Amino acid sequence: MNRLPGMQHAEVSLASESATLDFNAAELTDEKLITAISKAGFSVPMETIQLAVSGMTCASCSSRLEKVLSRADGVTSASVNLATEQATIVAPAGTLAQSDLITIIRKAGFDASPIKSTAEQLAAEEQANQALDRKELLHVVLAATMTLPLVFPMLLMPFGIHLELPAWLQFIIATPVQFWLGARFYEGAYKSLRGGAGNMDVLVVLGTSAAWGLSAWVTLFPGGAAGDYLYFESSAMIITLILFGKWMERRARRSAGAAIRALMDLRPESARVERNGTIIEVSVETILPDEIVVVRPGERVPVDGIIVEGISQLDESLITGESLPVNREVGDPVTGAAINGEGLLRIRTTTVGTESTLARIIRLVESAQSSKAPIQHLVDQISAIFVPIVVAIATLTFASWALIDGSLQTAFLASVSVLVIACPCALGLATPTAIMVGTGMAAKRGILIKDAEALEHAYKVDTLVFDKTGTLTEGHPALDQIIALDGQTDRLVQLAASAQQGSEHPLARALLRYATEQSVELLPAADFSALPGRGLTARIGEQQLLIGNRRLMLEKGIEPSAFPQQASEEQQTLMWVADKTDHIQLLGFISVTDPIKVGAHQAITELKALGIEPVMLTGDNRQIANTVAANLGIKRVMAELLPVDKESQIQQLKAEGRTVAMVGDGINDAPALAAADISMAMGTGTDVAMHTAGITLMRGDPTLVAEALSISRATRRKIWQNLFWALIYNLVAIPLAALGLLSPVIAGAAMAMSSVSVVSNSLLLRRWKMR
Repeated sequence: MNRLPGMQHAEVSLASESATLDFNAAELTDEKLITAISKAGFSVPMETIQLAVSGMTCASCSSRLEKVLSRADGVTSASVNLATEQATIVAPAGTLAQSDLITIIRKAGFDASPIKSTAEQLAAEEQANQALDRKELLHVVLAATMTLPLVFPMLLMPFGIHLELPAWLQFIIATPVQFWLGARFYEGAYKSLRGGAGNMDVLVVLGTSAAWGLSAWVTLFPGGAAGDYLYFESSAMIITLILFGKWMERRARRSAGAAIRALMDLRPESARVERNGTIIEVSVETILPDEIVVVRPGERVPVDGIIVEGISQLDESLITGESLPVNREVGDPVTGAAINGEGLLRIRTTTVGTESTLARIIRLVESAQSSKAPIQHLVDQISAIFVPIVVAIATLTFASWALIDGSLQTAFLASVSVLVIACPCALGLATPTAIMVGTGMAAKRGILIKDAEALEHAYKVDTLVFDKTGTLTEGHPALDQIIALDGQTDRLVQLAASAQQGSEHPLARALLRYATEQSVELLPAADFSALPGRGLTARIGEQQLLIGNRRLMLEKGIEPSAFPQQASEEQQTLMWVADKTDHIQLLGFISVTDPIKVGAHQAITELKALGIEPVMLTGDNRQIANTVAANLGIKRVMAELLPVDKESQIQQLKAEGRTVAMVGDGINDAPALAAADISMAMGTGTDVAMHTAGITLMRGDPTLVAEALSISRATRRKIWQNLFWALIYNLVAIPLAALGLLSPVIAGAAMAMSSVSVVSNSLLLRRWKMR
């Protein structure tokens, strides 16, 4: 560290794991220091701070604020999202307080506050939003009421009726619309210019102020060089239309964020807890791990936990997307926010508060909605220079008309039209609103998308790699065939299950589970003896049983090849059962397989319909892998792989020029998931796999894979549709206004509706359905 240019003194403490640095700030920045530490093989703990930002009106605002935050001392990176009105700042842990960042944001002309998290805070925020909606609607109604007398004479002109209010009366009506109801535009323009940039408010203020100012001059000093034309109706109508457009845009944007609010509404505020032998009702925030929670029929489960008493069905549709209630009994895990069915449950709490499943889902969706898609960075660059270019075009328009036509009135109207028709808002909202709706729709289906980059890039996937066990198959053994030589299959199951009571071997558990499902009565077992790597012996009544694999049977003189058709061990695991009471006699065998998941066939079919090639990777033996692949219609199979081999296979596929997505559910899948372009983890799998993945599927249904990619493609189409219409609108509207083909009133209406149309187009994503 002491060798770095600009470093005067550096001291590193091993005990406190901290570094004390004295350096020249002009030569060394925080970023350079962090880079140097990283190159030395160490890391600096980072923290992410999220703030709610108010006062942004268009993409120029968010772009400018992002630059201000990125340049602040101690900030590693910053991202500002216009649609969610949030700023995300990454900095070395402990170096920046929220209050410092709020001060920076306020100096830039905006306001900020910590993100609300508790139920009370969220309720207060919702009430504040509703009050603001009512206030904005009132302003729209007042503006329209005062503007109507100014516009009404224009509406009568096509019918040959010429009415005109006196100039002084127009002045009295238009002035409060301009400076009272339109005060928000002046405030926004002032803050923007004070921060060193321009935004939509600057354009609105320039255009409407010019129209009102010239009309006021003509009213107060009639007969002058300015002529006798009045534009009060234009300035008032533009203010009214833009207020109406902003009100509609705000409502549409809140509608786009409905998914996250729906998730937050799932959190119960109170719960019944057993304490000191009595059941009391407490706030959910006060529940501790290992406490017993009582859930009555019809109530929401308040915490994540394990059922210790009771049987019921739980509706988990709003969390996992599973439409049907699922059976839950003692020992089964339950997720907070699920709706209890008809049974009374006692649940031992495992995770509470910010570590609960629902809280993590909410954080993941919030993170995805506040993140920026790669295309948004290009939009931000355009927005940063948008306002200066429009002002320059308006100035050039005025000068051109004045010189060519000689009419100051025509020049004035054309330049005002250019100012008020340009709309950076539509550009700024095009990407984030589509991402908000897309991630919200995915969450409703049980698909959690980590960030906007994963959502936008998933459309390019042409190869989808599945891990076999737990992804395409159930991941646990189940009975497939029962062959009894004497035809008594129930008796064979009874003997084999009775002999293995209490065993934790996976095959034994599968057999015992089947016996329980079939209500098979188990018999007392005695003289149990395990034969490592081969099987076991046990006595059931008077019968001495021998249960094990082919090797054990061969050792005892039984030739399993006498049953070639039913007893193929290439596709299944066989449990041979023999009676050795008097002499060795084969009773039959039970085959166990890892069954293919119900939705696996449909998932592969849907992926092929999307033009995506399915590939299977597995550590299982090649015969079983080929059998599963053949049943599902997967042509490319890679078997008997170690975790590191899976990663190298992913790299090989990418080297072929493919865009690869990987679906897995276990710790051994984490390296391959990290290597893939897009990674998906089954929510039934391990936390390691879910942490590595860009997309998490909340239930173990393979059909969600195709749905996730389909939603990604639909969202990307909406992003490009929005950007196309936003760009086309500005590219077409500004020249038309400059040529004098649009009046300022029509220009104002068009600008007001452009943002609304973009947000409304994004909301159409709600109609998405898997084809």
